[in-house]
Amino acid sequence: MRQMTRALWAMFGFAALALAPFAACTHNSSSTTGADGTQIGADGTQGGDQTQPDAILDSSPESDQVSGGDLSSEDSVSDAANGDDTSGSEDGSSGGDSDDTASDDALTPPAPNACSDPKQCESPVLYFKEVKTESDCYCPSCDNQTVHLNKETHALYKASWEKLCQTWIVQNPCPKAPCLLTIPRTCVDGSCQPDVSNPSACEDTVECRQNTVYDRNVTKVEECYCPGCDDVNVSLNETTAVIYELNWKLYCTDWAKQNPCAVPKCLAPAYRECKDKTCQVKPDGCSSSYECTQNVIYYKPVLSEADCYCVGCDNDRVSLTERVHQLYTQQWNEHCTEWAKTHPCPDALCIKNSPRICLNETCVSTRACTVKEDCQQGSTYVKPVASIDQCYCTSGCLLNTPISKVAHELYQKQWKTNCTTWVPDTPCPVGPGECSPPSPVDCTDGLCTILVN
Repeated sequence: MRQMTRALWAMFGFAALALAPFAACTHNSSSTTGADGTQIGADGTQGGDQTQPDAILDSSPESDQVSGGDLSSEDSVSDAANGDDTSGSEDGSSGGDSDDTASDDALTPPAPNACSDPKQCESPVLYFKEVKTESDCYCPSCDNQTVHLNKETHALYKASWEKLCQTWIVQNPCPKAPCLLTIPRTCVDGSCQPDVSNPSACEDTVECRQNTVYDRNVTKVEECYCPGCDDVNVSLNETTAVIYELNWKLYCTDWAKQNPCAVPKCLAPAYRECKDKTCQVKPDGCSSSYECTQNVIYYKPVLSEADCYCVGCDNDRVSLTERVHQLYTQQWNEHCTEWAKTHPCPDALCIKNSPRICLNETCVSTRACTVKEDCQQGSTYVKPVASIDQCYCTSGCLLNTPISKVAHELYQKQWKTNCTTWVPDTPCPVGPGECSPPSPVDCTDGLCTILVN
């Protein structure tokens, strides 16, 4: 029995020795792909059998685990081929400290406009982006009104610009254009944003926007609206008006493509002035005489029924722009229509209304005066002329028209500008002919008046 056992061990040992070269050959032929793309044998040497198709190499579980790994020793290759953990991590993850992944969020840099205090926000924003190569260089001339940064980010952007753009700026000199407007920034909900906390604040009338089309701020698409005519109920300073317009274009340009806005027919915008450090509508403010209404029926604002009044003839002691008169009309109709049913107004017998002109950016009656000497005694220039089709004859007798000297001079200038080449359908009188002397005039209650003999 013992001899049989020894014979069996001898036979198995011989078989193992006979098969060893074939096993070694088979083991060495199972190559894999290293990180640099070369074929690597299982013993860690480069080369191997490179005639095998890539599909076969890729299908080997051992090659997937060894690829790109540390092949400096046969032990490590053998461990990886056997599925052993070579990372040194107990949970089997590949290399490194597992805490690195968990701390990714903590390492995320803060947003460029992050803040906790208004003082952390930069204004003006001259360096509005990081410069990584010279091709990123730009002119940091004026405030970039669409970019809002904290001071730390602005300083980093400035440093990157100064590091890489010194040569570029010599070859590409920036234009020396005047900077018209710098947007103030403040900290809102943890980010630097345009400051619109005082939309009507001003020091001078030049700071007031004269046409309020974008009348409110937009911070998201859901707040988009159709801009229309000048909103006489809203007065903005120029800075706030620019912010509102920029934000509307930022959030609402695409929205407007899906929601087309009608194009309204608008009157001239209301005139704003800076009064008590606040931009507000000046009811009689104007830039030309054509903005002045010529018949002031609704002469004051109505905010409730308590403000209602009787309307009738032209109030020749009040001058308004057409836009403000339209507002007062709307207010009266809204609050006083029912009131008028229980408060009947007397019938008025109206005389001809007093024309208005724009003088020193203010609508005034052509009869407006302070003293008698402000009034013109007789005139042939008695109405405005905007174009040649409004020309009229001025060679007749002096008319007894109550008019101020200022209005007379304006009308005369308009006539000479538009009517020197005018040919009337019916020839004008050659001379004044038999004319009575003009009646005397006086200034009564602020209006030029013809005195009756």
